[in-house]
Amino acid sequence: MAVIYTSMAALIFLWPVPGTIAARNLLLLTLLAATLAHNAGEHFLALRQALARARWQLLLLGLLTVWLYLHTATMSAYPEYSYSELAGQWDKSILIFIVGMLVASTLGRERKAASLAFTLIAATLALQMTVVVADFFYLWNTGGLPPFGEARLTGSRTGTSYVANLFMAIVLSNMIARGLASGAFLRTTVAAEIGGLALAMVCLIMAGARNGIFTAIMLIVIAFVFYVVSRRREMSGITRQTVAIAVISAIAAIALVYGSLKTDKRWNVFLETARIALMQAERPNWIYLETMGLPELPDGGPVEESAYARLARYRAGLRFIAENPLGWGFGRGAFERAIELRYGVKRVASDSGLIDWAIGTGVVGVILLIAFVAGLFFIGLKVFLRNASFPPLVLMFVSIGFLSRSVIDINTRDNMLETFMFFGGLSLLLAQWPSHTHE
Repeated sequence: MAVIYTSMAALIFLWPVPGTIAARNLLLLTLLAATLAHNAGEHFLALRQALARARWQLLLLGLLTVWLYLHTATMSAYPEYSYSELAGQWDKSILIFIVGMLVASTLGRERKAASLAFTLIAATLALQMTVVVADFFYLWNTGGLPPFGEARLTGSRTGTSYVANLFMAIVLSNMIARGLASGAFLRTTVAAEIGGLALAMVCLIMAGARNGIFTAIMLIVIAFVFYVVSRRREMSGITRQTVAIAVISAIAAIALVYGSLKTDKRWNVFLETARIALMQAERPNWIYLETMGLPELPDGGPVEESAYARLARYRAGLRFIAENPLGWGFGRGAFERAIELRYGVKRVASDSGLIDWAIGTGVVGVILLIAFVAGLFFIGLKVFLRNASFPPLVLMFVSIGFLSRSVIDINTRDNMLETFMFFGGLSLLLAQWPSHTHE
């Protein structure tokens, strides 16, 4: 088990770190071999039973995979590229989903083992955030100005916010479970969990991760709703505890909004930038920024580049989908290739995973992807309503977090897709083990 715990923690730490693909692949193979060894012989029966309970979700995954290969063979504008992307992106993600399920099967026989694993995961994510915050203060001390938006460990705001959102999903799940019959799952204290959530909020604000802040607020709201739902049988009315939790949740959400507005100057011109991006989407400035520059605001200053380019690309992406609803061909660069075919420019990237997926795999492909992710959420919800506990909560939070981020971020590829598939497989099978609902 030590090999599994160590490999899993190292893999999770390295997933958002650029330039670590070879090391991650080695850790994945190690984790695969170790979990296969643990699931051999008599233990294979338990795995088969768990897979049988998740058969409809696995069927959806199979249908999506069949569609991707069928689409590549018959409809892709660049089949050779799409086959290569399928091997490197989707096939690998399916393998990671399987590894997640194998880890769950290995841990599923004993609550203590699963508890230790998720505590280790939470600690690893907390370590990543601590490094990001420490680096922020180091750069501030050496540079003289607070470096908002810097994220050297993960290489991007998106990567940093993904870590913080995943940590929040796990800790909020445990805080809800703490008040249920199943009890807390993580080997942590309430003080440590509150401190970790505060660290995640600071990390999001320092990174200038607006989309991550939006997701964090959504997770807080959903966590409160789940808490109320889970305690509905025990509460005859609004209790003081419920009011206190509602107030704390509201303060946390307000703190995130206030911190972002005060530290991220991009908000100052966001509304006017959004208006220009949507009204002038036909102007090609967002494609040829290097030569045409940014459009001007009414006061003569430039629009905010991130919001302008993102909104203009959303609109262009939707237009590409309307023009070719069957899709151009699977690949990380589906939007880029559509832009290249239209404008002859290769450098432009999409900023929405779902739009990118729809451009690449067609409307059918994106519907199947949404169905697969939503299916994970509803499985978690079904198990939670029947037997409220930690694993189905994690499954719901991870699924809804990934799906919501896919609307506004390009997270349906590379390490973010891999991370989601691992936690999807892990929490899907753990939610099937009744030993995790009661001690």
